[in-house]
Amino acid sequence: MTWFSSLLTLISVGWASAALGYEVFGADWTHLSSPREVRFVVCTEGKGIPVGASATIRAAADLWSTNAIRIRFDPDRCLAEYPRVDNINTIRFAAINPGPQTDGHDNAYAYRRNDLRRMQECDIVFNIARHWHAGNGSPEPKQHDLLSVALHEFGHCLGLEHSAITNAVMSAALPAGRTRRALQADDIAGRRKLYGQ
Repeated sequence: MTWFSSLLTLISVGWASAALGYEVFGADWTHLSSPREVRFVVCTEGKGIPVGASATIRAAADLWSTNAIRIRFDPDRCLAEYPRVDNINTIRFAAINPGPQTDGHDNAYAYRRNDLRRMQECDIVFNIARHWHAGNGSPEPKQHDLLSVALHEFGHCLGLEHSAITNAVMSAALPAGRTRRALQADDIAGRRKLYGQ
């Protein structure tokens, strides 16, 4: 093996390992008939919800959608009880107390319900106590970027866990004032592992 082929091997191994930081949950939506559509309802009533929240959440969903899996929305409405087991995927702003259900995260969380490998429901909650940024510009230092956080939570709803790659959308932490608004190679590799695209 020449030094050049050795260098190419090292580079290719480095690229391959750079895209393997994702982990899968063990349940997904592949049991749905094709084209697979996962539908959500957004509740935007209440104090402290940023203007444009619904549009920002929908924009985050569009970034995950492909021909193999699509995230769609029913008209915005708020359900009387929450959370509840009803096979309706809901998104809302509410108080979050860190605990086992939230895995210690208190900005937002995705509550997933599955039957073996078949995802049945995913509800997303954004902490109403946070200062949310729902615009196109940069968030202020103490604001949390709704598009970035929604993008991350939709990844959980599709069946991904946290990634070991620090710039990936599915990386576990995103400090206030920062954004992560585009899927990275690791996120796309995780989606491809689950849905083929």
